[in-house]
Amino acid sequence: MVCVKSTTRALDYAIKSRTARNSPVFRLQMQIRSCNTAQERYNPSESDPKRRFRMKRILSAICCSAICCLTLCCLPALAQKEHAAKGAAMTDQDFINMAAQTDMMEAHLGQMAADQASSQDVKTYAQMLVTDHIADYQQLGTLAEKAGLTVSTGLDAAHNKMIAPFEKLKGAAFDSRYVQTMIAGHTEAIGVYTKESSDAQSADVKAYATATLPTLQKHLDGAKALSKKPAK
Repeated sequence: MVCVKSTTRALDYAIKSRTARNSPVFRLQMQIRSCNTAQERYNPSESDPKRRFRMKRILSAICCSAICCLTLCCLPALAQKEHAAKGAAMTDQDFINMAAQTDMMEAHLGQMAADQASSQDVKTYAQMLVTDHIADYQQLGTLAEKAGLTVSTGLDAAHNKMIAPFEKLKGAAFDSRYVQTMIAGHTEAIGVYTKESSDAQSADVKAYATATLPTLQKHLDGAKALSKKPAK
């Protein structure tokens, strides 16, 4: 009885839209609820032990069947999570999306640095990134058109969220966070571009990734150099 009720509560999370009502999970929930209701309503007398035993066996079989089916329904989703955790291969479109979002975000942060940074060295570095990432974004457009892919034209929610904290920073606080973000971001980008330079499906995408690596390394080296300078 406890098992049935707890399973029903777990299934309730799957029922969040009208389309879910046609899913196997919804049908399983209806089956378990029917089982639960029948068990609550049926209260045989002590003089009918055979009927009570037969009813319990039927209810147990229904509930066990439903729970087993629920497990099988959940296996694809669990497999997808496991596959993602192991690091599924990035498609060329995924890579272009990532590169475009990075270009737009770093150009935006570089423009913010012109007004909010206090160090002239940081401002000069940021302007270099604005120039390089705008040029790279334009190159992505040409590459995507040739490869039959698309390029994002606006920042997504995740990258807007990364920019938001900088809007409240000025002076040395902005400089410090900006430099550390550039170090972390370019370190990660170099890893992705290095992988795509050999793993991308398109030869043009491979060539682009290979050709862009020196620029990313220049940006990383510049950010590391800034991090070693004393704050002014």
